[in-house]
Amino acid sequence: ISTPSTSDVSLQDQTLSTRCQSSPLIRPTVFTRGARLESGDIPMAKHVREMMEMLPNSLVREILDAPGVHSLLAAQQQAEQTEIQYTQSGSRKVTTTEVEQIVRKSVDKHVDERLEQKIKVAFKSLVRERVDRLVQDQLPLAADLVLHGATEGYRDQFYEDCKMNEASLLEMVDEGRTQVQDTTNDCIAEINDTIQNQIGELESWSGELSTSIGEQLARLGYWSDKFARSSASDRYAKSMSRCKSI
Repeated sequence: ISTPSTSDVSLQDQTLSTRCQSSPLIRPTVFTRGARLESGDIPMAKHVREMMEMLPNSLVREILDAPGVHSLLAAQQQAEQTEIQYTQSGSRKVTTTEVEQIVRKSVDKHVDERLEQKIKVAFKSLVRERVDRLVQDQLPLAADLVLHGATEGYRDQFYEDCKMNEASLLEMVDEGRTQVQDTTNDCIAEINDTIQNQIGELESWSGELSTSIGEQLARLGYWSDKFARSSASDRYAKSMSRCKSI
């Protein structure tokens, strides 16, 4: 059985703090084999004892409460009596190897649990450190990239919108210019028609006026000649009457 490595220093510190603490719930334990230990079993028993001294009382209590080991919690006389009862009933004795296996399983379980917990803590710490570093180093760059990409996208969209609006505006201007030209042509044609009609009416009225003026002038000439002849006759008559009177 290998002793705890340097990676389990915290575990040893925790267990060593409970090594010298005595619990009233744990009674003096006597390991018996029905006879004195052989010389080859002494180092093994010492090793088992050292392993159990390293463990906390709760774990030792769990080990000693295992099936087949509970009798080890009794006193010397009670242990011997229990061992005799086991012998008489045909039950086999608990050997040091079995105790060592139980202790080894419990120690391995305890170490695995603590090691798993430490691995989880270390993994969480590593992940948190990596995430913090990623946020500190990559977040500004990512934000710049996102902002640059968004700016480029909006600029391209704005350029496309401007081109579309410009094309639409040019089309509207062309349509408006065409409509104005058509309206102007219609107005010019209508004005020309109106002018031609007015000119025709003026020419007709001018002809009628010329005819009327000719008639009026003829009448005026007639009456003027008639008045002149009448006036000459009157003057002649007056002259004759004056001569007669002389």
